[in-house]
Amino acid sequence: MQSRSSQPDVRTPRTLRGAVEPETIALTDSETYQTLLARAHRRTGGVPSESIVRHVLSVTRGGDWPVARDALDAVLRRCASTHTDDIQIAGRPRGRLLGLYETRGLRARPYRTLLRRIEPLDGSCECADFLRNSLGLCKHLVAVVEEVVSKGPRGKVERQAASDPAPLRWDPVRPLTGPGDWLARVRWMDGTPDRDLRRWLRPAPEGGWSVVAPDKPPRRLALVDRLLGALRDGKSEPALHALLREERARLARQIQTLSTRKRLRHALHFLKQSLYPDDPSCRVLFASDAGGVGLNLQRAASACINIELPWNPAVIEQRIGRIYRLGQRLPIDVYNLVSEPGIESRIADIVGSKQALFTGLFDGTSDEVAFERSGTFLSRLERLVTPALAPAQTRAADVAAPEDAATEREIDAVVAAGDESRDAPGIAGPPLEPMPSAAEIQRLVSGVTVRRTAQGGLVIEAPREAASTLGALFSGMAQLLQAAAAR
Repeated sequence: MQSRSSQPDVRTPRTLRGAVEPETIALTDSETYQTLLARAHRRTGGVPSESIVRHVLSVTRGGDWPVARDALDAVLRRCASTHTDDIQIAGRPRGRLLGLYETRGLRARPYRTLLRRIEPLDGSCECADFLRNSLGLCKHLVAVVEEVVSKGPRGKVERQAASDPAPLRWDPVRPLTGPGDWLARVRWMDGTPDRDLRRWLRPAPEGGWSVVAPDKPPRRLALVDRLLGALRDGKSEPALHALLREERARLARQIQTLSTRKRLRHALHFLKQSLYPDDPSCRVLFASDAGGVGLNLQRAASACINIELPWNPAVIEQRIGRIYRLGQRLPIDVYNLVSEPGIESRIADIVGSKQALFTGLFDGTSDEVAFERSGTFLSRLERLVTPALAPAQTRAADVAAPEDAATEREIDAVVAAGDESRDAPGIAGPPLEPMPSAAEIQRLVSGVTVRRTAQGGLVIEAPREAASTLGALFSGMAQLLQAAAAR
């Protein structure tokens, strides 16, 4: 078996230097120019690399080396896009190399592209890239420069000038500092502007007139209209013409929106009216169960009328709580509409029993719980005991009215089905002692007291003479509850 010794990975010093050598940072203007020129070598297409580098240095004047480097990379990408997007010349100026061209891609509409000068590079295009990139160059303008360079000698081209120079010019290069309003970079180049336009201009230090851009939309729209009138068809400055048209449409929409907003505010103020809490003409407010929670009606009402009673006492408390709140300045009244001979009276008794129990156990104001006779536990016992104590004529009347008995049984069945806390009769159990009278039951229960212990438990106390009777009564109730739980 042959063994092969491992060889170290040997690389040439040139490769190693290329992998770890840091990027050269140009410090002087000469170093910047030479470094950018080497970076742009054979990457500018038909445009001379020197022209591209000088143009980049002119648009990044005052910036550091990273700004110039990144600007050159952005321009080189547009030089490459000229060929990858197949930019074509769709129209040329007659008898001249410099002037207004029409350029287009395979699927895009033609753009007006103006070339004023080759050295230094000066042009204008109405495409969105030229309007936004702050480079003063786009792929359409690169295509025009390549076309012009390929058609005539450079010296002849440099001696020419674009026809019909525009009095208004726009600088596409945004300064590195300042507010950056593009209207502030509009210049009136030659002569004196007319009186209507002069009030929007001021003399510029470098010559000509500069625009004073207002902030308010109506005044800004008036300035844009004046500039559009001075440019006429925009052939002498296609980029500025496109920007002015775009700005005019934007300002018109903004002013219309502000006007619509004012009209809507006026209409809403005219249609505004008080809702029921502050409407004196609102006397009665009907609400379903959904209105029993989440509403603040203390300023709207001082009386609550429950047309129907729910099984849960907490629902009633929530209904009352809509008007019994902070901010209520009147005493409140609560009315429960109950039909005495029907099922509603039974429901009212059950709800009252639950309310009495919870009020006694959880009000937190006393250590004793008094079982008051308020249509609750005692009234149910009274209904159980009364038939046994009633005279014979009452039983005879019950026999004579079987329909009333059937109705009573039906009501009891409905109430038992709706109330989960109702006592169910036991299926089997030991014989019970004779039922005491209602008055005796009331006397026995009235002596019962319940108090809380320090550990949170309950202690039930009763008189000695009533303890055995109450024990038998509660034992029977316990058997009934156990039988109901076993079903």
